[in-house]
Amino acid sequence: MRVVVVSDSHRNTDTLMQIYQKEKENTNLFIHCGDSCDFPQNIEPFISVKGNCDFLFDYPGEKLLKLPIGTLYFFHGIGGLYAIKRIIREHHPDIICYGHTHIHSYQLIDGCHVFNPGSVSLPRDATTGTYLVLEGTSKEDLEWHFVTL
Repeated sequence: MRVVVVSDSHRNTDTLMQIYQKEKENTNLFIHCGDSCDFPQNIEPFISVKGNCDFLFDYPGEKLLKLPIGTLYFFHGIGGLYAIKRIIREHHPDIICYGHTHIHSYQLIDGCHVFNPGSVSLPRDATTGTYLVLEGTSKEDLEWHFVTL
């Protein structure tokens, strides 16, 4: 299974579609962690959650997916570390993906892989933009890497 995770595109659908075109051949799922600032049909095939700038658009606040690479929970990231620890306690995911900070990062918290893919259009981490690729056949063999635009 291969999953591409983006966040914080802020109406930059051109970049989203470039990522899709580059990754579509061998990717099973495209996830957006919020602040697309666009209608769901304009960012397909990315499935998204609501970010703090998505107030005009009808996205869920969070999603929990059972995947071969483990249970993946994604949300925009409001609440930071406090929210992440609550999610781990309540939902017991193997993977959490969130956005909001525009800074790509990885942490292992209580056995849960916690990723922020960064921003594909407005990075705040001295990059030109980043996204995340998750790969594996099970949660035991999860591999991941960030891609710099």
